[in-house]
Amino acid sequence: MIFHACSSTEETVEEQRSDQHREISERERTEAETAYIRGIALHEQGEPEEALEHLSVARSFLSESAAVNYAMADAYYSTGEYSNAVYYAGQAVEIDPESKWYRLKLAQSYSRNNQDDEAVAEYRKLLEHHPDDINTYYRLASLHARNGEYEKSNDVYQEIIDRTGPQRTIYYQMFQNYSSMNDEENAIKQLENIRELEPGNLGIIQTLSQYYLQAGEPEKAFEAINEALDRNPDDPETLVNLADLYIEEEEYEKGGEILTTVVSDTLMDHNHKLEIGQFLLSRFASNRDNEELREATRNVVSTITEQHPDQGHAHVIAAEFYELVEEWEKVRHHLTETTSLMPDNASAWQQRLQALYMEEDYEEAIYVGKEADEHVPDDALIQFFTGSAYLLTDQEEQAIEWLQSAAEMPSRRNMRSMIFGSLGDAFSAADQWDQARDAYNQAIELDENNDVALNNFAYYMAEENENLEKAKEYSERALSIEPENAAYLDTMGWIYFKLGEYEEAKNYIRQSLETGEASATVKEHMGDVYEKLGEDDKARKWWERALEKDDTRTHLKERLPDV
Repeated sequence: MIFHACSSTEETVEEQRSDQHREISERERTEAETAYIRGIALHEQGEPEEALEHLSVARSFLSESAAVNYAMADAYYSTGEYSNAVYYAGQAVEIDPESKWYRLKLAQSYSRNNQDDEAVAEYRKLLEHHPDDINTYYRLASLHARNGEYEKSNDVYQEIIDRTGPQRTIYYQMFQNYSSMNDEENAIKQLENIRELEPGNLGIIQTLSQYYLQAGEPEKAFEAINEALDRNPDDPETLVNLADLYIEEEEYEKGGEILTTVVSDTLMDHNHKLEIGQFLLSRFASNRDNEELREATRNVVSTITEQHPDQGHAHVIAAEFYELVEEWEKVRHHLTETTSLMPDNASAWQQRLQALYMEEDYEEAIYVGKEADEHVPDDALIQFFTGSAYLLTDQEEQAIEWLQSAAEMPSRRNMRSMIFGSLGDAFSAADQWDQARDAYNQAIELDENNDVALNNFAYYMAEENENLEKAKEYSERALSIEPENAAYLDTMGWIYFKLGEYEEAKNYIRQSLETGEASATVKEHMGDVYEKLGEDDKARKWWERALEKDDTRTHLKERLPDV
């Protein structure tokens, strides 16, 4: 290519222009015209770089030709070399300033070369020569909008309307510009203009109603929606928008009734019903205390699952709703249906396991966890739940196996901390203290605010009479996070017991008991404290209470021979 001989070389522009007037031979003209035609053909075949080689030859003889310069600009534009396109388009315009296409290519090249002010100037010059070129007005308006100059864009759109009369597409573009400017008043005016042009356009009427509502004009919003319903009383989208209006106005019962009616339509696509269910569920999730909204959501969710029992996503929505209202049996039912219909849905398995935990059904959690692992292998959360269920049923060996596997799976840092914390519990329960220590340390290193790991590590250190000052530090950190946790208070009390500070031990254990959530272990600990304080009657009373709460503590019967 010989572009360097045309734009940025030692040869001056004046020298180039003097060459334009050099007479060329017939042979040179023929060669130039042949190269030009070949270049145009190659460009049309989608080979602009090859085209430029031939066009450059043509220009070396015909540099004064506007058509050749335009072809060069067009080819450079296609290759993305916009600065070169600007140069050659500018040459074409200088030779033939009246040409619409040459100036249009120059404006487009300026725009692509991020010279928007120059592009705007060229579009305006083009309109001076061709004032009725509507497409140029469109390009100019779009350029202003792209640069965030929405008012200028709308001024240009108004020029189009002044020349062509009202147009729906123009009003809609102006509406979008006003929306981008957060100018609700003028955005609404454009929608009203469209409604006047197309009174049967339900989509515009629906959008208009939403804007009326945003602008604090609910009466106009209802008026617009009712107008849409007059035109098509059974349009589902209009009915949904009406329900949305009622919900926005906190008339939840009316909104719920409409949505229930809509989803009851057996002809409606089930995906549309799912969207409605998800919409209402999201509203309820942010306003759980509203009884009317709760019942409206319940009715819609129930209707969808009854009509489409074979749709897994319907059961997902139902499970989410019943979880929000803490109806765990129904949560389990719908999650079971979900995993049956969508066995690869990891989230559903995870939620199903979590629901089993909420009901403390650990044996079932183990069964479900193993089934989940078959369908969704290598899922850290599923393996964590399953391992923890084994731990809570005193099956330490299996717990360790599952939790170690979970620890090897990719997961977030806080999740890994939870896994290692539970692994520490499993190793401790299995009397594998060295491994437990390592697991607890990893849990705390991953998340220094893992209060469960901090507390349990502190407790087991106390049990082993190991590093009691460190145990005390960890216990204090756990309590700073949950100061009224009965187990955490008992841990601190037990550490003080191991340190021989029995009054302090009694103080913390008493606080644990006062929460009303103390375990049999806490009651036994209080008996142990009173024994050390020499108050045998009180010690006996607390040991009896511990045995009443948990009759498997047979070692207490040795201390209470007459019980």
